[in-house]
Amino acid sequence: MYKHKIVMGTDASKAQWHNPALDAPYNFDPELDHDIKVTHTNLANAEEALGTTMLQMTAEEPAFAHYPKATLASQMAGYPRTINF
Repeated sequence: MYKHKIVMGTDASKAQWHNPALDAPYNFDPELDHDIKVTHTNLANAEEALGTTMLQMTAEEPAFAHYPKATLASQMAGYPRTINF
């Protein structure tokens, strides 16, 4: 833009481009629901009674990391390479 004046960092520009969502009060650490607390307790009791732990997924672990990885070649084993009509 020709002869356009860039205004950044002033009080007027900060007011113009202010994100109102940042002003909303939000609890980033809410207390767990009663049902969730009971489920955790029941799971701990079952693990103790059975002497084993259940499979727990974490954010760092992909959902299917414990399954062996299949390659396209192993998936296509037994299929014909060409189709004859």
